[in-house]
Amino acid sequence: MQRTLAATLLTLGLALAPALAQFTGPNGMPATVRQLLAEGRDHEPVVLTGRILSRLERHDLYAFSDGSATVTIRVSPEHWPHGLRVDEHSRVEIAGRFEREWTGITKVKVGQIRLAP
Repeated sequence: MQRTLAATLLTLGLALAPALAQFTGPNGMPATVRQLLAEGRDHEPVVLTGRILSRLERHDLYAFSDGSATVTIRVSPEHWPHGLRVDEHSRVEIAGRFEREWTGITKVKVGQIRLAP
């Protein structure tokens, strides 16, 4: 009985060990807008820091740049934090999903936006 219990506990311990591991290296996501446009895959998660340059033709589309290139971002009204005021000089961090259409149109669908530190 004790051997069975010990074997079960050892097996559980080995099975749960990977859950305690933490990766602390680079996240593998494109680091710049230029890299994103060149190498980004459809529906790939992204986190970028830069500036919103201007509003585009639709109320939820904006031009975003980190200095390496410019990409269109879509920020739905519910994803703007209440009271957050941003102009073309404000550095922001955006997190979302890269979208690459079959027509060649690219944009980032923003799920979270905040002022960059």
